[in-house]
Amino acid sequence: MTLLPNQLVYLVYSLLFVLAWLALFLARKDLRGPMLLMSAAVAPQGPLSQFWYLQDYWKPITLTGTAVGIEDVLGGFALGGITLALYPAFANKQLLGRDPQAVDWSVLLVFAASFIVCFAGGTSLLHINSIITSAFALLLTSAYELYRRRDLLYPALVSGLLMFLLFIAIYFVMRLVYPPLLQAWCTGCNPSGIVLFGVNLEELIWDIAWGLCGGILFPAVAGFTFAPRLPAAQRVEPSGTMQAG
Repeated sequence: MTLLPNQLVYLVYSLLFVLAWLALFLARKDLRGPMLLMSAAVAPQGPLSQFWYLQDYWKPITLTGTAVGIEDVLGGFALGGITLALYPAFANKQLLGRDPQAVDWSVLLVFAASFIVCFAGGTSLLHINSIITSAFALLLTSAYELYRRRDLLYPALVSGLLMFLLFIAIYFVMRLVYPPLLQAWCTGCNPSGIVLFGVNLEELIWDIAWGLCGGILFPAVAGFTFAPRLPAAQRVEPSGTMQAG
């Protein structure tokens, strides 16, 4: 028995991530600017990545019945901000600016190049499942981020774990309201045949990889570092201005 009609399942799934994003956004005023930047940057990647995912990974039903829907934008938007905020919210850290010359645009270049090579070469040419090639692209970017910023190793690991737990929780909720979720969406999403915690192994690997990469993407590019969160009167916004509240 399902509690949702088929066309609402993907929307509800995406909105659960939006709710998590909103909770972090409201709880951490100091992270709102960076969250919005990350969300805006990642939102377009939701629909773009569907070009490959729809071929060999999954086919969720959108509200409009189209191959790509608003759900893809909402999911990408939410994941961008969530991944940035999970570690500092969990560890009670704040983002502090470093020397402006610490800005490292090469991380973004590696991020883009990794996906282009892995999707075009790995999936389109070699026919490796897109969830595997995209996870590999995220791991490649993570390795480069940590090569450039070894101080971000611990935040990356914690972000990977927290993203893993978040996805487990959301899939648990979704299976309660729509038990045949994975069977209904899957077109090739479990090539290994291994399922952990009710979720396909490949999905969980992607979740961890995105946490590792996305959790430190903003500080790695923009030259910020994580520091213990100060009392309210002494807090500093990531822009460098003092925060009064």
